[in-house]
Amino acid sequence: MRGSQVERSDTEISAGLDGGWRRIAPWAGYVAAFSALAGALLFLLDALDVLADVPEFRSTSAGFESDLATYYVAYFERQHDILWSLFLRDALLPVAFLGLMVLSLATASLVGWHRPVAQICVLFFAVGGVLHIVSDVLFLGATSYWRYDGWEADPPGPMVAVGRASDAIDLSTNYVEAAGYVVLAGALVCLGTLCRGRIDLPPWLGLLAYAEAVGMLILVLGRALENDLLFQVGALAAGIVIGPVLFAALGRHVGRALSAG
Repeated sequence: MRGSQVERSDTEISAGLDGGWRRIAPWAGYVAAFSALAGALLFLLDALDVLADVPEFRSTSAGFESDLATYYVAYFERQHDILWSLFLRDALLPVAFLGLMVLSLATASLVGWHRPVAQICVLFFAVGGVLHIVSDVLFLGATSYWRYDGWEADPPGPMVAVGRASDAIDLSTNYVEAAGYVVLAGALVCLGTLCRGRIDLPPWLGLLAYAEAVGMLILVLGRALENDLLFQVGALAAGIVIGPVLFAALGRHVGRALSAG
């Protein structure tokens, strides 16, 4: 008698958890899709110099230090002009990664927590998401320089020092961001594996997950090779073409599957 009561209690708890996830999963997918799409669009507009042209370093007879200070002044003015987009982008992208973490938990609730692949998938989404959030927050630290206008290149020393400091912040985020993409690619491979052979999740969701993983790895490869075109193609594929569709569709199908169950 006691064993049947325990079994019934466990079933009721599981049903209650699934009932919560069936409402949360679609919203997590939609929020992740919208935030990723908007953040990626802002990133590409910045990378393609649509919002403002990136100044070029020019050598003159004034000397390297003076030329470098002049470049940093122009670059800081450019960043100051598009500061609104930088704040918005690096506020939206962490929301997207948080949504992905929540969505991975909902997916694991559907396919079963007892599966090692499901547990690894959630772990990778959490680690990759946290790495990206740290990268975005670190990058926002450079806005403490760019929010001010009126930087001067004479004398060049202070301007060069401040410029180097902003470069250090930017470079430190690149490695954290790249590590985040690699871990997320692993999470997406696990997600694709979980979608295979299930009647409640269409097979094309798994194919989209694999394609998104490839897009992220292309992005990382472009960063490693310092190839802007390759990096932008990866960002376009992962952030605009594939990612938002995958996140929204996954949330919708997981929510429906949990409701049907």
